Amino acid sequence: MKIRLLLLIFVVSNLAACRPVADGGRVLLRSLSGVTLNEITVDGASMAYMERPADGPTLVLLHGFASEKDSWLRFLRKIPK
Repeated sequence: MKIRLLLLIFVVSNLAACRPVADGGRVLLRSLSGVTLNEITVDGASMAYMERPADGPTLVLLHGFASEKDSWLRFLRKIPK
């Protein structure tokens, strides 16, 4: 019984330490898109944004209420720098 309990504790602790697959996918997509993740504080509220160096005009992409900044990553690879 003790061995099973120790094994269960070992497995659960290792699973808790794992990074979610979705996060790994986001990191990969950010890297492929050439963006860097930044954060700014405005009036006490912290906001995250991504940017990529470019020579052309600035393009600002906004997401809706139920979305997130990473939803644009697949499109960014298609937009010329």
